[in-house]
Amino acid sequence: QSIEKFVPFLDQFPVPVDNVVFLGMPIDYVGFTDTDNPEKCTVHLIEVKSGSAFLLERQKNIKKAVEEGRVKWHEVRVKSNKVLE
Repeated sequence: QSIEKFVPFLDQFPVPVDNVVFLGMPIDYVGFTDTDNPEKCTVHLIEVKSGSAFLLERQKNIKKAVEEGRVKWHEVRVKSNKVLE
């Protein structure tokens, strides 16, 4: 698991290291590219595996949801101590 923290510095990593956030579980990273361009802006979910490691069932479910376009944006605004929708 410690290697996961160094992977963004490898040449083959799909997103510049400055544009990724380490989550760890259930997916290792979320990254963003072309955020200044409304036509090219892309969100990247990146899972790091080594050797003969395989995706866990819930990681497979997340992968399938992304591939099928079942991705949603949620914006929660907080004012004082109240949650606004």
